[in-house]
Amino acid sequence: MVFYYGSFAGRICERHANYCLLISEVAIIICAIMKNLTLAALLMVSGLVTGCATSSHVITGTPRPAYNADAVKVYATMPEKAEVIGIVTAQNDTLYRQSGLNSVIKKLKSEAAKLGANGLLLTSQNQSAWTGTQASGTAIYVP
Repeated sequence: MVFYYGSFAGRICERHANYCLLISEVAIIICAIMKNLTLAALLMVSGLVTGCATSSHVITGTPRPAYNADAVKVYATMPEKAEVIGIVTAQNDTLYRQSGLNSVIKKLKSEAAKLGANGLLLTSQNQSAWTGTQASGTAIYVP
């Protein structure tokens, strides 16, 4: 088997054809891995910038028919005569603090609205560069 990579490389590949083939195959595999790693890194960075919000709820009272999430009011203290419907939690892994908090509150309001709440008492929030933004609240109905 003769390779024409130049005089010196051609002589080496002539004597060690199996090794040259092996090296070229390894180089191809490394290139494929690097392409996949580059794609994975781009996807990971885009995920960190845009974030991914998740939410959940636990019903502790009597749920009501679903409510419009945009109309759910956020309270700092429990209003008088408010009826507790459940506990809602949300998390967003974005790196940007304000957009992370906005996204989490939007998800909390959405979860509360699913339970029929027209109010949300924000009970805790935490922002970290490692875990993003987490918050929880109480889904309430205010007559």
